[in-house]
Amino acid sequence: MHIRTVLDTGFINMFRMTGETHAHAYYELLVAVDTDFFVDLPDRKELRITPGSVCLLPPGIYHRTRKAGEDSRMLALRFDCTREGDGKTYEICRQGLSRRSAAELLPDCTRLCAAVRKLAGELGGGQLGEVAYAESLLVQIYIELFRRLCGDPDDVATRQRQSIDEQDVRRLRIEEYFISHYSEPVVAEDLAREMNLSRRQLGRVLEKTYGMGFRKLLMEARLQHAAQLLRESDLPVATVAAQVGYTSLSGFYTAFAERFGTSAVKYRKKSGAN
Repeated sequence: MHIRTVLDTGFINMFRMTGETHAHAYYELLVAVDTDFFVDLPDRKELRITPGSVCLLPPGIYHRTRKAGEDSRMLALRFDCTREGDGKTYEICRQGLSRRSAAELLPDCTRLCAAVRKLAGELGGGQLGEVAYAESLLVQIYIELFRRLCGDPDDVATRQRQSIDEQDVRRLRIEEYFISHYSEPVVAEDLAREMNLSRRQLGRVLEKTYGMGFRKLLMEARLQHAAQLLRESDLPVATVAAQVGYTSLSGFYTAFAERFGTSAVKYRKKSGAN
């Protein structure tokens, strides 16, 4: 699955209330910054968005936003989904979205809202060299959202679908973990606790799903993010190594050369980065 995110200047700077009725071609998440605000919909319906709750607007829904207080501000994240690979993960998320044909208030989304606020802070702080961290926040946002959309305990079809696609959901959780923790000194037992598995069970799951164990997967996550930072930022190589979790610069140089067949310095020059 590919999720295309629209990060415009309004998102980076935080939206003020628009006051004009409009619609979008994308899905839109609206999040309160610090105080409530209203979303006005057709037929005089209104939703009050409070900090910790989220408004999900499907494409084509006409709406306008309105202050609930003098300092009301909101964050808006727009996205759509396209199909890639075998499409299993896409089907889980598409069906979760397709059940929502009208604007909807999703309460109790504290973790999702916190991740959106963190992302807005990253993008608005002039630290765009932290590409990997921004990407990890986006992944957290989408996983929290789709867990919520696909997790209605009263929906029998959803429960059945989750059971059938349990391996895909488990894979998403594993990948989320590595994206969120690749820079930390984590060990296999940490992921096993996160997944509610024994160390041995986790090893079997990783070998079956990825054909490698925890240490190799962690190294792969670190090196992939290091390569991205080398391509897209001018951070010194030593800084890149530290940011992706390496405490030894020589160890990073060796691992990077083995993985990519060239040194980190030559890789950066070949990619055209400064």
